[in-house]
Amino acid sequence: SLRPHGAPPLRPCTLLVVFAMSLGTLGRGSMSEAAASLLSASATVAPTYDEVALEHVYPAGPQDIAKMHGLGMSFQEKVVRFMRTAHFFTPTSCFRSASHYEQCCGVQDPTAGGSSGSSARPKREEDEDADQPCPFHALDTEALCCGKDRLREFLFGSGWRTGPDSRQALLRADPEANATRLGVQLQRPRRLAGCAALRAVEALGVVAWVRELVELPRPQLAGCAAGALAGRLGRAPRIEAWEAVEVLVDAVRAECPPRRALPVLRRNLMLWHHRSRGARLADPDCEQRLWGALEIFEQCRRALGGGPVVHVHVPKTAGISICTWAKSAGFRARRFFDARCHVRGDGPFWLGEPAIPISCEQRLRKVAQANTSWMSVERWIDLPLCEDLQYVVILREPMVRTLHHFRHLIMYFMTIHGSITEDVDTNVVAHDLYGKLWAVAHSALLLREGREPLATSERVAAIAGLSDWLDLWVGLASNYQVRTLAGAGGGHAYLEEAHLAEGRGPAAEQVLEQMDVVMVLGEDSLLEASQARHLAALLLPLASASSSSSASAVAEGGGLPGDARGADVESLVPEIPKYSHLHGVEGPLAPKPVEHMWARGEMLRLRQLNAADTALVKHGALLQRLDEEYLRRFQEK
Repeated sequence: SLRPHGAPPLRPCTLLVVFAMSLGTLGRGSMSEAAASLLSASATVAPTYDEVALEHVYPAGPQDIAKMHGLGMSFQEKVVRFMRTAHFFTPTSCFRSASHYEQCCGVQDPTAGGSSGSSARPKREEDEDADQPCPFHALDTEALCCGKDRLREFLFGSGWRTGPDSRQALLRADPEANATRLGVQLQRPRRLAGCAALRAVEALGVVAWVRELVELPRPQLAGCAAGALAGRLGRAPRIEAWEAVEVLVDAVRAECPPRRALPVLRRNLMLWHHRSRGARLADPDCEQRLWGALEIFEQCRRALGGGPVVHVHVPKTAGISICTWAKSAGFRARRFFDARCHVRGDGPFWLGEPAIPISCEQRLRKVAQANTSWMSVERWIDLPLCEDLQYVVILREPMVRTLHHFRHLIMYFMTIHGSITEDVDTNVVAHDLYGKLWAVAHSALLLREGREPLATSERVAAIAGLSDWLDLWVGLASNYQVRTLAGAGGGHAYLEEAHLAEGRGPAAEQVLEQMDVVMVLGEDSLLEASQARHLAALLLPLASASSSSSASAVAEGGGLPGDARGADVESLVPEIPKYSHLHGVEGPLAPKPVEHMWARGEMLRLRQLNAADTALVKHGALLQRLDEEYLRRFQEK
């Protein structure tokens, strides 16, 4: 598997040896335990939310957007790049023989001699192929053809053994140069001064830590408390922890926290309460004390009021259904070109649409210009999160989500151009696809040779800037949801190498805790009526106005009426419609499971690629349950 959270980093040269061992032990069978244990330790120190936020930069104006790399990819470019990448995942070689490969790829056969006293190998019949022209063209580039045959056994478990052994090639390589190519070490920005101040008082106890926390500048409060407050309370003695809670509640009573910090503080108190079940049983009063404290947070939430909504649309999580629900619930949604849910620059980056990151001020201007109150973002989320916006995110179990994602990706391209249907055999591409993507993720060094790598400082505004989509497909299949919430800045969220992206799991959980609404879609189920009510209760703030009986009146009035309770609330909230990208004669078809024939070891490898996503979804499901408990408590009151 990839590195578990908290594992110490290895030196770059050690990483090369680790990968070399994996190449030597992997065929079509499972990875050896020794290689697995070594690969699991290959990672860097995990970045925090404030570090990830500092990676994100935004164009100042239209003239800067126009300069961004690859913006505006043509339809033909999409077709070529899909076909080029699909060719790589088919086992057919570009070359007629091993000699043809050696000639075209500049590989020196180790049996050809070269040292004193060695004899030249005998001439082979297939050497005649070496005089044939090299078969490179737009769809079968030199880099991809040579890279595929260099890793043939690793990718497909068949074919000739060509050129020098991959293990020896790695071991002979210069460690420093290869570490630079691999990008093993991230250039981490300095942490925010506020969070550093918290670390300086950690040894003084949780009460001092919380006092320092509430004195931070308001914009830093959410990022520094997320992922930390519950743990600090949990490690402290119970009496000291309650004293710290009183300090926090007094600060909230004196001044309500900003929008991003409010759900973080509330959820962290509930996480601490949830994890200390034994202490709760020993102290019957702690339940009452907790809800008394949370009532102060609820008063702040009601006073905060609404705001425009940014829906973080993770593909295959009912995104269109949610956006359509928002319109029926009274939000001004689907107001962009062609009734879309997203503005240009926020669309599906994974299908070739441009990505235009924008700051909080720029996004608020977009909202005002479009007269909308709901916009979806189907790419990575811009950080830091904005105080004047509400955020919704829906997560999904990563194995099922990835299967649906790649089915959509492949079906989309197979239906948009006849040449793709004639040229690409989807059954061959799909066979052991996730095993092959796992191999690519562990073969960054050998596959980068001869390709057109992007400098780590270069922004990527569209995947048109990539000569192929190998890195993108690996990103789609490895911790996509973590990458969406806390991916690398500069447009590299889905292009960063798998072992580095996995280390962003804790930062993604910090982002998740700041979201106004967090929900988890079942593996094979649709969003339910209870989740529609969950959305309405958290996004449509309670109003002091008199009651109304229609959903439109609820929206116009700013939220559910203050005296609406029980069945009345249910009658006001519209159901979430059922929508799928699969269409028939009569319109969208009902979502259906993906039928995938798993190759040996493929399911395990896909699970390894999504270890951080699995942890993120588990954390999201817990936050959803705690939010439901919170809403039930105060709606009943």
